[in-house]
Amino acid sequence: MNKYKELKNRHQEELNEIPLIVAFDAQDLEQEMKSLGLQPNETDAVYKLHNCAYILKSDRDRYNGMLQRFKDEEKQAINADKTGDGFIYDMFFYQFEIHQLFESEFVYHALKALELTKKDILKSPNLLNGYKKAFKVFENYYY
Repeated sequence: MNKYKELKNRHQEELNEIPLIVAFDAQDLEQEMKSLGLQPNETDAVYKLHNCAYILKSDRDRYNGMLQRFKDEEKQAINADKTGDGFIYDMFFYQFEIHQLFESEFVYHALKALELTKKDILKSPNLLNGYKKAFKVFENYYY
């Protein structure tokens, strides 16, 4: 199985342990807060993550700690793949695959999702090897 996808799935399972609500307006927020055991007037008990996603304020430090640990684990897996033939290859291939809908821009979106630039890849032999290998296989498979 794809090692990168395994890591992402494990991270998602862990994130799913933190209750999250989605609210597009104040009425949605009041309704969704009930699912967290809150009253509509307890808006100070929720923390807005982005756009329309909220968690309990009491979970904020845990959530932020998880995100940092996830980044650290990903970075460790990248650094451990000295050739780029394992985790790095899986990482690029997975991102190419999920961004293929953008056709000519799938590489841009894949790199953006990975928080990498072409410059980052060019200066790292293992990243460059994994990128080239994944791109070649992806291109032959999909085009």
